[in-house]
Amino acid sequence: ALDYCMENGIDIASMSLGSGGGSQILADRIERARALGTACIVAAGNSANAVNFPALLSSTLAVSAIGKWGEFPPDSFHNEQVLEGFQGRQGYFPASFSCFGPEVGVCGPGVAIISAVPLDGFAAWDGTSMATPHVAGLAALVLAHHPDFRSQFSARNSARVDHLFEIIRASCQ
Repeated sequence: ALDYCMENGIDIASMSLGSGGGSQILADRIERARALGTACIVAAGNSANAVNFPALLSSTLAVSAIGKWGEFPPDSFHNEQVLEGFQGRQGYFPASFSCFGPEVGVCGPGVAIISAVPLDGFAAWDGTSMATPHVAGLAALVLAHHPDFRSQFSARNSARVDHLFEIIRASCQ
């Protein structure tokens, strides 16, 4: 999939995958994608542990999950995802399942996210794989509308990806 992104000039790869182990082949592909201007935005993982591979790579933007009180019924399963004692301003909280550590670049909505499911249905899901596409969507909007990407960062290269990640991290609360 990353080869396709690189061959076709895809700007953003939203990657909802991970493991406790590593892969030199995948690490090399992600670094090559960065060098060619493809930003790899990767789910941090759902084991409530250290950030999973490949999100722990410095060439990616690792995404953890947060939730918000009032976005789901208090008697629902989603209430069990609240990491107690860490409620922030405006009712946001870190998700108890979300991986954590210094590799995390940003957090995104990952609790009680309405998702399409097979047979034309919908369900509320939890996970860093729900948060990652939110951040990837934000990245697409930044690339499309931020003036830096029409001037000094218009070339598809690692500096462009790094600048995109800097803008996104700087916009966080």
